[in-house]
Amino acid sequence: MPKPTPTGSGHSLSTRPRRSQLSSGRQLSLLSCWRCSQKCVRSHEKAEPSRWSGCRASASACIRRSLARHRSSRTSGLAVRNVPHPVVTAQVSAPQPGLATLLVGLAAPAYLPGLLAYGLMRWRPFWLFTAKHNDGFYIAQLIAQLILGFGVIVLLSRRYSSAIWTRERLARPQLLAALVVLLPLLLFHASHCFSQIHYALSCLPRSGRTADVGMLASFYQYEWDESASGTSPAAIACASVSALAAPLLEELVLTGFLTNAIARRYGFAAAAVGVPLCFTLGHVHQVGIDIRLVPLFFAGVTYVMVRFCSGSLSLAVLSHCVINAVIFLPKWVVAALYLGRV
Repeated sequence: MPKPTPTGSGHSLSTRPRRSQLSSGRQLSLLSCWRCSQKCVRSHEKAEPSRWSGCRASASACIRRSLARHRSSRTSGLAVRNVPHPVVTAQVSAPQPGLATLLVGLAAPAYLPGLLAYGLMRWRPFWLFTAKHNDGFYIAQLIAQLILGFGVIVLLSRRYSSAIWTRERLARPQLLAALVVLLPLLLFHASHCFSQIHYALSCLPRSGRTADVGMLASFYQYEWDESASGTSPAAIACASVSALAAPLLEELVLTGFLTNAIARRYGFAAAAVGVPLCFTLGHVHQVGIDIRLVPLFFAGVTYVMVRFCSGSLSLAVLSHCVINAVIFLPKWVVAALYLGRV
C-alpha cells in the first residue's frame, strides 16, 4: 500500500492503488480496507505526527488480512487450490523457536519422567514401593508427563503464538479441505479397526468352551503388550490418555514449528516430506524397523497437508487425535470383552 502523506491540518491517504493493477476481487477488498484506513486517518487528525506510523501500520495490516480472506474465499468449495494456505505462509515468516528448543520440548515430557524413575529404581525403598503399588507408579508417571507436556505447549504457544495459531474462526471450506485430506488415512485405519473388532467378537466364549477364552486372553495380551506398560486396567487407562494427549505436543512441534523452519529454508515441498520422515523416525523405538513405518509416514504427510490446505494447526491436532482413537478402538473393545469376563 502506498505510504500516506499528511496534507493540510490533518492526514489523508494521497494515492490509492491503481485499479488497472488489481483484479476485480482485490479491488473490492482494497476498497474496503481503504475506507477503513481513511477512518483511521480521520481519527488521528489531531494526534501527534509520531502516532501516524501506527495508523499506517494498522491500515497495512487490514489490507493484508482482507487479501488473505479474499484468497481463501476464491477457492471453489473445498479451498484446496491455495496450497499452502495464506495463513500458513504468514506463519512461516513469523518468529520461530530454535531447533534445540524444539528437541528439548519434544523429548523432555516423553523421556524425563522415565529416566527419573529409572534412577530412583536403584534406591531400594522406592523399588519396593513401586513393586507393591505398580498401578500408582504408572499413574504418577503419566501425570508427570502431562504436566511437562502441557507446560511446554503453554510456553511455546505464548511466546510464538503468531507462528502456529490463528484467531480467525474456521470456515466450512477449511473443514471440508481437512476432511478430504484426512479421508484416505481414516478409511485405511477404519478398515483395519473393523477387522480387529470382528476377530475379537469371534473369540467370545460360546457354550463354555475354554479354547475361546484362551484365544481372547492371547488377543488381549497381543493388543496391549506393545501399547501399554502392562495389561492392568490402570496401565491401559494411562496408555489411552497418553495416546489422546500426545498429538497436541507432537503436532505443535512437528507440524507446527518444524514445518515452518523447513519451509522457510527449503520450501513447502521439502517440509511436506521432511516432517513426515521425522515423525516416522520418532516412532521407530515403538514399532521397530517394520512395514508399519509406511503408514506412519503416510500419516505424517496427511497431518502436514491438513495444515497446508486448511491453514489451521488445530485441525491437524484434531486429525491426529481421531486417527489415534480409531487405532485404539479395537484395543478398547478387546479390553472390555476380556476384563468383563475375568
